[in-house]
Amino acid sequence: MRVFFVLFFVVVFQVSFAQEHKGDNIYVVSLKDKHIVNSSNPLSFLSQRAIDRRERKGIGITESDIPISIDYIQAIKDLNYKIVCRSKWLNTLVVSGLPRSKQILSDLDFVLSVSKVERTKEHSEKIFFKNESEVEKYDIGGTHVKNSNKYDYGDSYTQISALNADSVHNMGYDGKDVIIAVLDAGYRKANSMPVFDSLWDNNQILGTRDFVIPEGDVFSDNIHYHGFSVLSLMGGNIPGEIIGTAPKASYYLFRTEDANSEYLLEEYYWVAAAEYADSLGVDIINSSLGYTQFDNPVDNHTYADMDGNTTPITVGADIAASKGIIVVNSAGNSGTTDWKYIGAPADGDNVFTVGAIDVLGNYADFSSVGPTSDGRVKPDVVALGRGVLVASSNGGTVRGNGTSYSSPLIAGMMACMVQAFPYVSNSVIMDAVRESSSCFNTPDTLLGYGLPDFMKAMNLISAEQEDYSGKKCFALGRNPVMNNLFIFYYKLPEQAYVKIFNFRGALVYSGPLSGSNNVIDISFLRRGMYFISVSGVDFSDIEKFIKI
Repeated sequence: MRVFFVLFFVVVFQVSFAQEHKGDNIYVVSLKDKHIVNSSNPLSFLSQRAIDRRERKGIGITESDIPISIDYIQAIKDLNYKIVCRSKWLNTLVVSGLPRSKQILSDLDFVLSVSKVERTKEHSEKIFFKNESEVEKYDIGGTHVKNSNKYDYGDSYTQISALNADSVHNMGYDGKDVIIAVLDAGYRKANSMPVFDSLWDNNQILGTRDFVIPEGDVFSDNIHYHGFSVLSLMGGNIPGEIIGTAPKASYYLFRTEDANSEYLLEEYYWVAAAEYADSLGVDIINSSLGYTQFDNPVDNHTYADMDGNTTPITVGADIAASKGIIVVNSAGNSGTTDWKYIGAPADGDNVFTVGAIDVLGNYADFSSVGPTSDGRVKPDVVALGRGVLVASSNGGTVRGNGTSYSSPLIAGMMACMVQAFPYVSNSVIMDAVRESSSCFNTPDTLLGYGLPDFMKAMNLISAEQEDYSGKKCFALGRNPVMNNLFIFYYKLPEQAYVKIFNFRGALVYSGPLSGSNNVIDISFLRRGMYFISVSGVDFSDIEKFIKI
């Protein structure tokens, strides 16, 4: 069951996957290996920004980063199958072709397994709404506060102040230089509405891609607007009306959800988009999507599958997190249904799952609940999800309900955290946000750890760094290290000198160090363990690091 929430009745006329591939069989083909020929140059499959993000977070490049062999792809094409979707992380191809035995694919010597994606013979058009109570206008009233804040939030102040986001913005952290990928069902008119003028004027929309219909227009009048509303909660900027939680962040807009149908294939679209986001160097993914049941019950997930390790989309989301991306996902809107639990990928071990509350801080009854089937706390946190002020693709603003809106409020604030602490690991950032939350000491299945206070989360990380600074005069930005060694000063020295020794004690590098020159190129060093010494007039310190 798709768990994203929309505000009005809508019929989407764009050609769906089911129509485009009518009569074809769809197969998921798992491969035995990558058939690696030459992977010595990471820039052939990752952008420099993606490599830099890994280095900042101390993450190495692994075999999972290497694309699927073009030889394997061509061999399948030679059998007259069309490549619908591919995932290098899952080492999987989704292919379509005229009905034939899947044994043809299974007989290929590089194929591990083949499974058919089941589809209903007759697909009935669906329109997205949950029930009348979720589409009602929700009048809060009296929330327009301008005062001395950096931004004039208008009536969006309620959802902003609940997270103490205004205090974070006032410190200068509003997502600048951080990139968010939005994975959603469409962004109707997002290229022409005033709420996003500043994003376009300042080149903060970095690109788009339709994974459902190749070469499709994600802004089309005939496509879903759900992503439009979601984006407005992060990047929206109309002073006095609505301000998002990350108005200065940059964005990629990807369509992975087919609004006309619900097939397991959409999970593979999502993973493909996450891989593409990773290759572009994205820092945050917001996904206001989730999957439990499909048009064909054969593919339905069970609650037992919500264990963080089973569904394709959850496996892909956790891999994205392992690459240094903070993955923020809505819990779902199934709280009042028989299912009631979170969906995939919200069950991921390293997915930051967001549930919904109302303006009084009470649990919103539609919000999907935890725990995961293996007993982990979910959702991680909550944000306003009932009566949220969002931009409308018809102009102006409206209020709506859904965890689809809670998630981007948190994702935008995560961008502010990354801006403030670019060299701090994502796990530390997420832990600080949990610890800042209202129910940290008594988490439950409805609110998780509760409502975060992002100013408190920033102070928690700062205090930890200050506490550490009393013991050390510097730290490495990440460890292990690839090609660039970043040095973080707790106390900026006027003069400092750095020396690097190999594990035998031989000096391999020496030179001056300053606040304006705190990056050392160590690409010339071989892989292995090294020691770095930083010394000055009245201090000396040493750290160990691994070159990978």
